[in-house]
Amino acid sequence: MPDPALDVLFILTSILMIHNQDSLMLWHFQTLSTLTKHWGPLAALSVYVNRQTTRDSTEIKKISMAGVEGDIFLRPRSSDWDVLGQVFLDEEYNIKSAVHAEALYRCYQGIIAAGETPVIVDCGANCGLASVWYSQVFPRAIIIAVEPEPENYSALCRNAKNRPIRPVMAAISDHPGHITLHNPGHGSWAWQTIESASGEIEAQTIPALLASVPNGRTLIVKIDIEGSEVSLFRSNTDWVDQTPLVVFETHDLMATWTGTAHSVLSVLTREPRDYLQEGENTFAFSHSLLGPSAAQSAISRQ
Repeated sequence: MPDPALDVLFILTSILMIHNQDSLMLWHFQTLSTLTKHWGPLAALSVYVNRQTTRDSTEIKKISMAGVEGDIFLRPRSSDWDVLGQVFLDEEYNIKSAVHAEALYRCYQGIIAAGETPVIVDCGANCGLASVWYSQVFPRAIIIAVEPEPENYSALCRNAKNRPIRPVMAAISDHPGHITLHNPGHGSWAWQTIESASGEIEAQTIPALLASVPNGRTLIVKIDIEGSEVSLFRSNTDWVDQTPLVVFETHDLMATWTGTAHSVLSVLTREPRDYLQEGENTFAFSHSLLGPSAAQSAISRQ
């Protein structure tokens, strides 16, 4: 039986082929095809039309996606569009290794069985799409989403509504303080923080954020903070050894000669971890908290 949505998709693509240059036409065709592959024609068409009818890069639009409970809010003409692709199309926060995914989920269930609350800290949450992803996968976790930039934070708050996501407007560092913001001109996902006593935005620590959840236990810390990894990992890092999974993106190409990857890895490698790469993200799985010995200890306690 013919699918009317597919017919609309075909007509729209044909119009684009007539009125656009070859390279732009190819982008439209690939975008529609990718969206349709993941979400089906109706959802694909809705998301695509939302982007094409948006002109202002600060305008927030509401979209619905197959497989995602609740609405998603993003700025389709900003780098939010690229984040949407990374999170929900490329699934860069999805653990492709079944062994590691099962170990993490077993840890998540164990925390709940012990009467505690799993806690995920999203450092550099941007508009909150990674936090939404985690809320779908770990619905009983509390997700602390930390974002310092006001417009990003506004979009984050809308995505947090009716989800177990707690937005925090702050930067992340190894000690409390204040920061100013700087953007080298790479979109809303590229805001950098600069420590400044006169800065208007607060900096918080991961231990303080974790302590804000009563009876909470760390499950994941995700870090995408545009070069501030150096200040986060220079001290006050005991939380790392109690974190089963650290997901991080380094920025040595952007913040040259500051050693962002070195700062992260010099702390993570204090104890054995498995490291897996997915897109721009590195997944660091703790042996002591997730490995075979941890699983055997969990079985013994049952």
